[in-house]
Amino acid sequence: MEAIGAAEAEDRETGMHVCVRVRPLQPQADARAVTTEGPCVSLRNQAGKHRFHAVFEKEDNTTLCERIGMPLVNSVMKGFNGTLLAYGQTATGKTYTLAEHGMCDGLDAGLMPQMLCRLMALVEQGGQWEVRLQYVQLYLEQVFDLLTPQGASLTLREDPQGGAYVQGASNVCVCDAADALERIDQGRQQLRFGSTKLNAHSSRSHAICIVTVTRRPASPLSSPSRAEQSAQRHDDGCTEGGDACADGGGGGG
Repeated sequence: MEAIGAAEAEDRETGMHVCVRVRPLQPQADARAVTTEGPCVSLRNQAGKHRFHAVFEKEDNTTLCERIGMPLVNSVMKGFNGTLLAYGQTATGKTYTLAEHGMCDGLDAGLMPQMLCRLMALVEQGGQWEVRLQYVQLYLEQVFDLLTPQGASLTLREDPQGGAYVQGASNVCVCDAADALERIDQGRQQLRFGSTKLNAHSSRSHAICIVTVTRRPASPLSSPSRAEQSAQRHDDGCTEGGDACADGGGGGG
């Protein structure tokens, strides 16, 4: 218990939470390898329990969005950066959890589209906001822009103040949830795949969606219309940090 307490104290300083989602048992499996009890996980044939911030087993994606996604979205709206990373072996449900295609109100829509919809809903409540979207894929140690037709790989660089970034990646402005989801759908069509023994549709890659949210001072003279805001957003630059969802699309198999 002392080790758990020390870990929790460290987590409060770093702001990092680690949660586990247990995939349902496959039809051909003869026994469960994992047993859950509250926030703890036990592995078959191994003594002891592993404790996490939360363990999910039967919850749908919408519940996960409420528990995991919305705290990140709310933090971004207050000016903080946040990252949601799915990590695990091939065919464990990473892409289903983060990037499953669906409408915002669908229980099984991935956290990425659900978080985008809820973020845009908050933006539309008022104020001068700019929302930009990047969608890239790391495949076979090369970085590709998913928002443009397939082409040459891009370069990963690091800025002393802004951190790591992909040089030349599209950074498109989105005006509402429908626009954002359309961009994501376009990016999905560009994904490169490499099948494995465990998953014929595994991307064997890392897909990263980066959303940058900037709040601009309101004009003392007049408030521009929605169409005028859209035109301005396509012209203005954006350097603020925001939210990122990363799907580590499979390292096993």
